[in-house]
Amino acid sequence: MNFDFLGSVLVTGAKTVAAAGTAVQLAAPGAQPNCFQVTIIAQKAGRAANTGTVYLGLSGASNAQLFPLAPGAALTVSAPHQHQFDLSKIYVDATTSGDGVVFFGSSQANG
Repeated sequence: MNFDFLGSVLVTGAKTVAAAGTAVQLAAPGAQPNCFQVTIIAQKAGRAANTGTVYLGLSGASNAQLFPLAPGAALTVSAPHQHQFDLSKIYVDATTSGDGVVFFGSSQANG
């Protein structure tokens, strides 16, 4: 879901890892505008707590997601000045099937 806010777009979403050990893209290619900042929170959609750790990375390859987030932990990533990044380039994996992340970010109104 996206909201226009003061010339920027607030980007929100959630991603569930259906099968532990199988990484999924944070967003499908083209589904969300590129963001200059995104916060990723280790929790299931609907405000439910994760059971295990989720992992973030830049590849969908097995065990390539090396940044751990414990249940409830958050990570904010900012792109370099005047750049934006594609949310589909971020991958999420989990130690427990059904765990996931919610995210919110900001983008320029023109994407």
